[in-house]
Amino acid sequence: MKLLITKNDYVFSIINKGVSAVTGFIIAALVNRYLGPSLKGEYAYLMNIINVAAIIGNFGIYHSYPKSYKDGLSEVKNKYVSLILAQFIIYTIIALTLGIISKSLLYTIAFLIVPSQVAANQLSMVVMVEKIRYRQYVQIYTLFLKTVITLIVALTCPTSLIVVLGIILFINILQCLLYVWKIKTKLGISYLTIDFIRYTIRFGIYAAIADLLLIFNYKADVLMLKYYVDYYQIGLYSVGAGIAECIWLIPDAFKEVLFSRTSRGTPIAEINLTIKINMLVSVVLIVIMYI
Repeated sequence: MKLLITKNDYVFSIINKGVSAVTGFIIAALVNRYLGPSLKGEYAYLMNIINVAAIIGNFGIYHSYPKSYKDGLSEVKNKYVSLILAQFIIYTIIALTLGIISKSLLYTIAFLIVPSQVAANQLSMVVMVEKIRYRQYVQIYTLFLKTVITLIVALTCPTSLIVVLGIILFINILQCLLYVWKIKTKLGISYLTIDFIRYTIRFGIYAAIADLLLIFNYKADVLMLKYYVDYYQIGLYSVGAGIAECIWLIPDAFKEVLFSRTSRGTPIAEINLTIKINMLVSVVLIVIMYI
């Protein structure tokens, strides 16, 4: 049993998503009780805006990494990580500037979450292709750490939206540092050629548009509710919607492993089998959720 868990990427990925689901429920419960319905509604509204801004800001750059890796692009890892960190620095400067203009600590932290989330998502893709097991370990460790920090905050700190957003910013930055430390790349401006940047944007822009439409499909409800109800009602609604979203986690585990595998080859039989298992798991989860 131990050998199966440690050697099978699909099993370990499912365990990772299971941990995500459990810790997600715990964190959501703690945040809900800590903030209360009104602040939870404001938190949900801000996070939806942040998620949309992060997708727009990343330009879909990381989507081209699996193809570039598979095609054997020269120094592919160095080029992409250099581009990702350069983008992070530029976005951080913009975020700090907007924060100074806003004269609000809350909005400053919200602005800073955007570049940290962009970098974390992009580096996550690189590590998923290079070292998928390490990526899963990082996700598990940071989720446990986030749960512990949230619990301590909920028990000891006065109610503050700034604190909750600060936890998210801290976890994003920690993930970025852990990813960069593991993949050990050479960084340099010389990697950022015009042709390379043009290629990543041209390839990724369509994927970015698809991601943006997808997140609008699932997140536009909270943004729209802001114009019809107060934050209290949004807070109540976001709790139910957040629970429903957990149904994606287990099927999503298969996708991550396939991303890594298809970057190294074309395992058609494995893809077909995974789709069938995924469909079965999805049906079972829908039934459980309904019950």
